[in-house]
Amino acid sequence: MLPDFIDLKVKLQKRMEGGVFRDLTGDALLSRIRHVDTHEGDSFSIHRCDGTVQRKKYKLHEVRVQVSRSELREKGIAAVVEVLSNMKEQMTRVTHTQFYKVLEEETARHGNVLERAMSGEALLEVMERQWMTFDDDDQPELGIICHPSNVSALTAAMRQIESEPELKKRHDAILAKKRKEWRDREANRKLVD
Repeated sequence: MLPDFIDLKVKLQKRMEGGVFRDLTGDALLSRIRHVDTHEGDSFSIHRCDGTVQRKKYKLHEVRVQVSRSELREKGIAAVVEVLSNMKEQMTRVTHTQFYKVLEEETARHGNVLERAMSGEALLEVMERQWMTFDDDDQPELGIICHPSNVSALTAAMRQIESEPELKKRHDAILAKKRKEWRDREANRKLVD
């Protein structure tokens, strides 16, 4: 009878799985989203900054992969690594698709969808609708998500705000208002039970 090396197999499996999921959260978009591991249950609650609570059911995200015996004989562990890499790419696509679907639903529900061409005026309109936070240097932490094809229009809108005195004045007034709202929220925050 040949030895099974169970401990070695378990360590190898954990290392490979850890690499796949670490790489998944290393994605430029997904890495900005806070992740929480849950080990049981079929639903979760979202506690929003405005005090509302929303309960949702988990959605299944799955990717099926298979390694044939012939691939294992030919490539060895490289076959498994290749399959895990493909699985990571597929899971990232599935997660991106779900993220954008939820993002579209939520932004539409809260009226934060821009239904016109990007301009300085439109960008200020978006900023007025946003719930803003500020960093330790009192600078706004803006959260604007746009398709890569819209980046140049967004950049042009930002330049327009900087170059036109009336838009710049309105921009500064919006930031002052949002900064005051943020400070009021922070001052009224309950820190401990």
